[in-house]
Amino acid sequence: MKKIYLMWAVAAVAMTGCSKSEVVDQAPDAQTGKIGFMSHVSNSTRAIDATSFNQFKVYGSYQMPSSEAHIAIFNNTTVTKGADGWKYAATDADLRYWIEKGTYTFAAYGIEGNALPTGANANFRNNEYLNLTGYTCDGTNQNDLVYATKGYGPALATGNPVVSMDFKHILSRIQFVFKNSFPEGYKIAIDDFKVVNVRNRGNFYGSRFGTNDNPWVNPNPQAGEYEEPGRQPARPEIVMKFPADGDVAESGATATSDFAYVIPFNYKEANVHIEFRVAVTHVDGDTEVAIFDKTFHAQMTPAWVTGHQYRYTVNLSGSETGLDPIVFSGSVSDWNDVEDGGNMDIDAGNIPVEGN
Repeated sequence: MKKIYLMWAVAAVAMTGCSKSEVVDQAPDAQTGKIGFMSHVSNSTRAIDATSFNQFKVYGSYQMPSSEAHIAIFNNTTVTKGADGWKYAATDADLRYWIEKGTYTFAAYGIEGNALPTGANANFRNNEYLNLTGYTCDGTNQNDLVYATKGYGPALATGNPVVSMDFKHILSRIQFVFKNSFPEGYKIAIDDFKVVNVRNRGNFYGSRFGTNDNPWVNPNPQAGEYEEPGRQPARPEIVMKFPADGDVAESGATATSDFAYVIPFNYKEANVHIEFRVAVTHVDGDTEVAIFDKTFHAQMTPAWVTGHQYRYTVNLSGSETGLDPIVFSGSVSDWNDVEDGGNMDIDAGNIPVEGN
């Protein structure tokens, strides 16, 4: 019996791209005296877009030039998009009005499903930015999350603009493309695919957003300890799903997973795992014969950056002499532009020949 050895390599990631945005809603005419909102969302193939983005939570305060006090006017206030634009007031009594010479600061977040995960909280810190604490992003909580801040002032007596909130994606997201490089007539099917041991729980620090630092990592917390995303419970996992019938590929074709959201983090060790099962069959007319069905494990050292998406291409092939090594490579495009990545050679088969 032949002995088959399997070798693994770590995924290599190169990060490029720039930030783009598109207008989601045109601003209505400036309202005299009344505070009104509009929004932008960064342009991409995304879950939160011009169609689906219809609600966000806003915080805000103002300060007069003769005072050091900040006066809160919005506190987790829901702003909802309707036929006539974005509204936060059910009646005129709920409207907020500009105070002449006041300097204003607004911060807001939007999330699929319109609710933070259980245990997460938003805090308006220093009347400038939001901290989202206790945020969980794993197999249970898979929602796009966007964030924006806006300053304005000093306010005018009349003719103040609508507050334009320019939202940016603040998670990372990943996708896998499996390419069938077996000869003609061989079909692959992917099953039980998951990413394991990700850092799934962390705090978003709005004061660090827009800098070169990861806003999910705070090196100078008040407690004096280095805080970074953690794992709870041990070895959390994200099941990678496929669209309907999207997990099967004929020879030369690809099977592409759906996107999954992850907390941005630069891993120092290869302690993130991917696990998946590959079934290879040979199709001859109406006859389909099972060749093998195996589970594969590999390790990664990802460097996931806020607002970026990562597409990993996994090349599945085999030879008559046994299994070739599994080799990973990867590419990253800006959140706004999905492009095919480099090849990842994962050799996963031993094609039998007649007489063997």
